[in-house]
Amino acid sequence: MSHYFSEFEKDSLLNIYLPTYRLNYPPEEAYEKIRDQTRSTFLEEIVHPFRESLYINGFEPKEEKDTIFIDGRIWRQKITVVFVPSNLLVRFLVGIVILNIAVLVLKQWRLFFVRFKKDN
Repeated sequence: MSHYFSEFEKDSLLNIYLPTYRLNYPPEEAYEKIRDQTRSTFLEEIVHPFRESLYINGFEPKEEKDTIFIDGRIWRQKITVVFVPSNLLVRFLVGIVILNIAVLVLKQWRLFFVRFKKDN
């Protein structure tokens, strides 16, 4: 998880660090977030707010019948990584809305402080 987190928090173009969060989900949600019939021991999402997400699902077999056997080797766990991009138009519109709200809030604060100063 630390590998995926450290790689995902850096912007590939500007090489700057973006605000990145790790969200834990119950393994039962892997059916809807990854794909149907996905077996899971843990499920985490690494997310950039208002941007893309990276889901990491891990399965570690507990019983012998669930052993992961590929190319003549037995594997301890299976990791599934799913990248979920966001729509650029939606990101742009959300950014415009946030900027407009910020301008309105700043104007209201200024108005409040001007009135407060007059009263005192």
